[in-house]
Amino acid sequence: MSAEQDMAPEGDTGSEATGSEERPIVLNTRPLFKLMVDKRASDLFFTSYAPIKIKIEGQIYPVNKQVLTPEVVRQAAYGLMTQEQIDAFNEELEIDFAISEPGLGRFRVNVFHQRGNPAMVLRYITADMPRLEDLG
Repeated sequence: MSAEQDMAPEGDTGSEATGSEERPIVLNTRPLFKLMVDKRASDLFFTSYAPIKIKIEGQIYPVNKQVLTPEVVRQAAYGLMTQEQIDAFNEELEIDFAISEPGLGRFRVNVFHQRGNPAMVLRYITADMPRLEDLG
């Protein structure tokens, strides 16, 4: 499964050296949220040194082949957080919160450290409530 066109970072596709400076990737997460909704995915995984992965019907697939740096994962997470949440994450090295994406729905977010590097998991919270008889 490939969604490279759906999941392009804003601007460049990688860090670009400009003289002695590197410009980090700014990851636009909205297309990823839309991909989750469109594919009825339950989870989206951001892991340092790995491509973004999506979980659909219990199976995990890479979204594309782009390997994320720890800084890209950190900036993607920070882009979803308030300053208060960023401060709490930097102090505790873990945070859970929920976000709402207009026109798409709600997502539960867990940002944490894995092997010393930032990681993030998003879970799509469907609006469909199960019926009592379906719960068993």
